[in-house]
Amino acid sequence: MPSAPKPARLLDALLPTAAAGCLVGLLAATWSGLWQQPPAGRIALVAAVGVLPALVQVSGVRRARLWASLVAVAVAIVALGASVGSNPIRLVRGDGPTWSALGDIIPSGFGNAATAPLPLSPDRAPALAALLVLVLAGAACLIAWQIVVSRRPLAGIIATTTGLAYRWTLVPPLRPVLTGVLTLIIALAAFRLAGPRRTTRANSGRTVLVGGMVVALAFAGSIGADRAPASWWGWRNWTFGAGQGPTSLSLKQNYGPLNFPADPILVARVVSDEAIPLRMVALAGFDGTSFVPVPSTEPSHTTTAGSLGLTPDTQGRPREATQEITIGNARSPFLLAGGRPSRVTGIGRRDVTEFADGSVQLNPALTGGTTYSVDTLVPDPGPAALLAAAPYGSVDPSLLTILPGAGAPEVHVPVWSPSGPTQLDPQVFNQYRLVYELSRKLIGGAKQPYVAVNRIEEYLRSLNYDEAAQRSIGSPDLVNFLLTTKRGYCQHFAGAMALMLRMNGIPARVAVGFTSDAGRFDPAKGSYEVIDRDAHSWVEVQFPGYGWIPFDPTPGRSVPNSASVSSPNYSRD
Repeated sequence: MPSAPKPARLLDALLPTAAAGCLVGLLAATWSGLWQQPPAGRIALVAAVGVLPALVQVSGVRRARLWASLVAVAVAIVALGASVGSNPIRLVRGDGPTWSALGDIIPSGFGNAATAPLPLSPDRAPALAALLVLVLAGAACLIAWQIVVSRRPLAGIIATTTGLAYRWTLVPPLRPVLTGVLTLIIALAAFRLAGPRRTTRANSGRTVLVGGMVVALAFAGSIGADRAPASWWGWRNWTFGAGQGPTSLSLKQNYGPLNFPADPILVARVVSDEAIPLRMVALAGFDGTSFVPVPSTEPSHTTTAGSLGLTPDTQGRPREATQEITIGNARSPFLLAGGRPSRVTGIGRRDVTEFADGSVQLNPALTGGTTYSVDTLVPDPGPAALLAAAPYGSVDPSLLTILPGAGAPEVHVPVWSPSGPTQLDPQVFNQYRLVYELSRKLIGGAKQPYVAVNRIEEYLRSLNYDEAAQRSIGSPDLVNFLLTTKRGYCQHFAGAMALMLRMNGIPARVAVGFTSDAGRFDPAKGSYEVIDRDAHSWVEVQFPGYGWIPFDPTPGRSVPNSASVSSPNYSRD
């Protein structure tokens, strides 16, 4: 049988390569959304080199399989070096810091996965960032091999769309319809490039099948994000080891039904004179759907040998308290502490990163059996002091910035003035315009920020607490919560309050940690237990001269602040 003409053979090799390049490029570009500031160079490098083993295998050189294997080893070295931001030559030479960083990828990377906020900041979770780069390199190799070598374009497309759908369960695209259409077009184009060049009914039917699978996988991924946050694809909830694994708190505000294990998991035992909520981090950015972490651009780094002095906010002369905390069956890369921690002892030798929001990251993370003591400051200025608070001066603009979603531009709200909030056109808030109108109705003619805080908190505490609240379809979850169902749990209540305050020029953010259940507080022992079901979100509001003050709009929960409607000591007078 005569061989095919050279141009035909060349075209037969180039078209699958182009198809693989399209799919790998699509996956790399989509995964870059997992980072706040994507390492574009590293992502492009691992995506490009991941295709090389497949190209060598079909290049026609002698001993192609051997050369492809050698190239695969070289690709692995490049990917490992790129994952930790190191030159591959250092890896080959046995550079100590490089190998130390690589050795931390698996244990710390999967540990970070349970708590690291997304989009990802490499400063907070370097091992997880490295792990994602390695996964991307492996995916590029798999996709290219299936299409270029095995000539199974359908398998390559399934691998790609699985990765895309999975990414979208973690950080949803800002324009889902447009993103889905472009993804479908690229996937179908890749299938046509990689498949037989002649057009038949069978091929047309297969193309339709591939398109249907792309849509189905993306839809399944979205269901996973909305309806089943604890299902197998929710890697932020995975545990390792035999039996019940250690619990950890995800910082992502999902708004889907809560799903706790049948048996409560002990997170910590706390010895203290009072039950103070244990705070981990603050979520200071609103991304169009929920509040998300916005790390400080200049975090401070230290190393402690057991005793750690912090720089807490001392505004408003807060009272002092001491907590002795023993971690249970849990793992946390952030310090668990009530109030504003000023000194920590007993945490051993750890690398410490202190952020502007008051959160403290520890490496290695806190694990079961660790006992440490925290001296902390608990702000409680009272209603009269907050009513008399000075007018706002200079405020960080990011604390009054709202991304209203659906491609609309950011809204930079003017800070609350001595005469009250600035009236804005509701249309600037796009999907949240009715939420803005509700906030204006609740605030009324308030002249002091505390009056607005008080009225919104009181209104929200009149709504219904429901841990089985479902994700919204067709409108943002907080819009659906405030205007339709009026049912939700702490994430809904805290997010709604912080959003409405920001819309009116009051700096507000969402705090994440564990509430203190007075029902498990033993006054005789001065201790209480914190379990996984105590995972909680509340609100922190900034007042001039008093700093960040906690409020809790969730019915049945409270904070140690007598100015909050939630406090047992709250009084209108």
